[in-house]
Amino acid sequence: MWTSIDWIMNSKLVLEILYYFATFFLVVVGFLALKQIKLTKNLSIISSKRESFRLAAEQCKLFDSEIVPLCRAIDKKIKNNNIDFFKKSKVEIKGPKVKISPCKDDAEIQKLDLVGLDILDMCNKIDAFAMYFTSGIADERIAYYTLGEGYCEVIEEFLAFILPQFDPPQHFVALFFKWRARREAERAKMKKENLKKELEQVEFQEKEYSEQSKAVKPLGTE
Repeated sequence: MWTSIDWIMNSKLVLEILYYFATFFLVVVGFLALKQIKLTKNLSIISSKRESFRLAAEQCKLFDSEIVPLCRAIDKKIKNNNIDFFKKSKVEIKGPKVKISPCKDDAEIQKLDLVGLDILDMCNKIDAFAMYFTSGIADERIAYYTLGEGYCEVIEEFLAFILPQFDPPQHFVALFFKWRARREAERAKMKKENLKKELEQVEFQEKEYSEQSKAVKPLGTE
């Protein structure tokens, strides 16, 4: 016969065993749950990046099909109407600071009526494009390496007219300064690398010339 004490002791032992297995079970469940959360998070990141790349490619295609033809049409108007406002205006960019000295020729300012609305329409389209990248929705590095150079050239060409029209600056202006800074940094890096290669080439030639000079014996020494 088991006494009440035996029952208590055995019950305690059973409870301890159950507690041990329950703890082990909870640890396993917790580990699997964390693994699942991590996997879900990784899948979410991959999906987000894929969507970001897709949107970037989509916007680059849109830029090429809609904005580039508009830029060409504006350039053609400027050429056909002999508009020199942009050539005669001076724009100095030093980091985030811009100094604009617009053309003060009244005749040239009047000619802007021929292209002003077209430029503003182009800027609004470019701003819709740029918003995807300044907001981080689309991958801006893909866009930069696809059309960054052309984008910067377009904005730079019309900057003397654009900046006074947009206060505060819009998305397309912010993207311009970001891409221009990157472009200038890359150019400086490339220039530095080219100078280093040229220096290494000069040093190699000097060393080679020095060795050749040592190998040549003066006349009458043989």
